[in-house]
Amino acid sequence: MGDSISKALRARVVAAARHRCGYCMTEHFAWDKDATHIVGLTPTGCATVTALNLNNPYIVPARRLWTLAGWHPPKNHIDRPERYHDQPVRSHS
Repeated sequence: MGDSISKALRARVVAAARHRCGYCMTEHFAWDKDATHIVGLTPTGCATVTALNLNNPYIVPARRLWTLAGWHPPKNHIDRPERYHDQPVRSHS
């Protein structure tokens, strides 16, 4: 999938997510090995990462600081190794 998506697909992804954190708890996403980037594992996941700009230049450094403070990753992901992905993160923006 390319780094750009159509406006129509972007609108569909944003509507489906509806700012619900639970949407990210699906087979479409994982954290990178440092838990700073969300990795899209499927075409839907990649489109969502792009449409919602989930790895924007503000949130990634914040996640890094949250990790140092022990606030991140979400506690329901800590004991689930399948929620992590050790492949390089491709820019979706």
